[in-house]
Amino acid sequence: MKRFVLAILGCCLAGTVVIGQINRNTVDQFGVLNNATEDQEALLGTQTVTQVGVLHSHTGIQNGIHNTMTAEQFGFGNTMNQFQLGLGIANSQRGVQFVAKNTMTQVQVGGVLNTQMALQTLGSNNEVTEVQVFGKLNLQDAIQLGSFNEALQVQVAGRNNTQLVFSVGSANRVRQIQIFGDRNIQVAEELGSFNEATQKQVGGLFNRQIALQAFLGNIARQRQIGGIGNLQFIFQNGIGNFASLSSLDGIGNRQVVFQFGILNQAIQSQAFAFLSHQLVLQFGLGNIARQNQTLTLIGNQFILQNGVLNIARQNQVLALFTRQNIRQRGILNIASQSQIGVLVSRQNIRQKGVLNISRQSQLASAFDLQEVDQEGALNIANQSQTKSAFSVTFVHQHGIGNRSSQTQSGFNQISVVNQQGFFNKASVSQSNLR
Repeated sequence: MKRFVLAILGCCLAGTVVIGQINRNTVDQFGVLNNATEDQEALLGTQTVTQVGVLHSHTGIQNGIHNTMTAEQFGFGNTMNQFQLGLGIANSQRGVQFVAKNTMTQVQVGGVLNTQMALQTLGSNNEVTEVQVFGKLNLQDAIQLGSFNEALQVQVAGRNNTQLVFSVGSANRVRQIQIFGDRNIQVAEELGSFNEATQKQVGGLFNRQIALQAFLGNIARQRQIGGIGNLQFIFQNGIGNFASLSSLDGIGNRQVVFQFGILNQAIQSQAFAFLSHQLVLQFGLGNIARQNQTLTLIGNQFILQNGVLNIARQNQVLALFTRQNIRQRGILNIASQSQIGVLVSRQNIRQKGVLNISRQSQLASAFDLQEVDQEGALNIANQSQTKSAFSVTFVHQHGIGNRSSQTQSGFNQISVVNQQGFFNKASVSQSNLR
């Protein structure tokens, strides 16, 4: 009889306040514009809410230990809010929404071993927000199936926390933010087209950002400010994907990108860094990789490309004890390395194939080494050192119709060319500064 009345009226209110131990609270609502509010301060408390219809609203609040909060909404335009407050232990929030234009918010403050789980499926234009503050060993897990969905996860001042988002569909957007934590991990996995993942970390120790995307036109962005031993990792498989990674003012931070497919692009940048590493692996056609390091001490850049019409560029400005490495295999690939105001560095390019081009340049640098190793036919190597001192350029070419050009201006410089094969040509120019 109760459910029948709710379905007829379509506008009802359920409110419950429970204080005690081992409490259980269950609410079922059917119709339109229903509202359910539950407030528990308990040990082993349980909240269960089921709403079927349109424009429902649910708010659940728990404060205690080992509490469980479960809410299910079926329909359109529903709103779900779940709050767990205080220094709770092993609390759990579970939210499920079906169909479209639903909104879900989950908040946990303090505590250990807390879990937030959100599922939005069979629809579009859904939104989920998960927030955890001052906690340890907490988990945020969101799953969205559909299109034009948005997921936001925020963790503040936590430790050993995990953020997970799994999205299947098109034009979905994922945002993950971690502030002043350590040993936290962010994972965003998107399967579909034109999806976007943004991950941000501020401060912290040994944090990890991981983005996995597949299919067409996806975008992944990762940002780190400060921190020690942090990892940024992006994997993309498909066509026209874009990866952007940036790190500012950190120690021992690493950036890694894997891309498979066609017309993919990866950009990595690090500034004010110590013991920094950048790695890009690309396989396919027409891919572009760019790496930039500024004011870096002991930096390493590495690009590996296998395919056709790939472009690799590496830049270092005002750096000390750095390395640049590019490996390319295929046809019509281009490799470019540049350094300005760099001391004790090494540039190395290795290419195998046909019609590949290598360019290396150094300006106002000292104690540097440039190396180009090309194997194949009709390859071109170009090296230049301007206003440099105690520097060496080396070219090794093996094949047919290869060309090399070396230009040096400075003092105490050495040029070496080694060509094996037929119809090869080498040019060397040196001038001393006065």
